[in-house]
Amino acid sequence: MTVRIKHPALQLDMGITSQLVKFYPAGTGAPTSVTGKGCTVARSTTGTYTLTFADNDGLTFVGARADYNADNQATDTNEATTGEYASNVLTVHTRNKTSGAAADIAADADRFVLVEILWAVNTTANGDGV
Repeated sequence: MTVRIKHPALQLDMGITSQLVKFYPAGTGAPTSVTGKGCTVARSTTGTYTLTFADNDGLTFVGARADYNADNQATDTNEATTGEYASNVLTVHTRNKTSGAAADIAADADRFVLVEILWAVNTTANGDGV
């Protein structure tokens, strides 16, 4: 199930809602500690993760951004960016900031990727009038 923010004070704009997904890269392994309802995260290739949304009926993808958090941002050389969205799947890339090359990020309790996804709410599809 997709989280929909229905409280008027929390809406970004009329008919726009936000969803957060957080995961911890684990080197060449599957990401761990994934949080965010209605979404699974898998590592597909070096520095590439796919976020698959199970239930986004009544929602239209607007955009997304990814942020990478490390315990020492000044010395860590990685970053996260979003790629394409198609057929309920969003691609997220991690790479080296200096070279731009795709990079797997080693497992570390202080290193995670946070993705914010913006959805337009289709009021005729879900009937809630938001």
